[in-house]
Amino acid sequence: MTTVVLICAVLASLAGGVLLAYAICYSMFNIFRIHSIQVAQQRAAQRQAQAMTAADAAI
Repeated sequence: MTTVVLICAVLASLAGGVLLAYAICYSMFNIFRIHSIQVAQQRAAQRQAQAMTAADAAI
């Protein structure tokens, strides 16, 4: 009986660790996605500002 309880405890611990690792990875990928969207918006704004500056210089 003790062996069964020990095996169940090990499996439960393993499952908990896997779920915790999944949650950490999932949240970090969401954070990275937010960051990449912000960087893309900043670069687009910089390109637009450069295009406006180039257009003003051409006039």
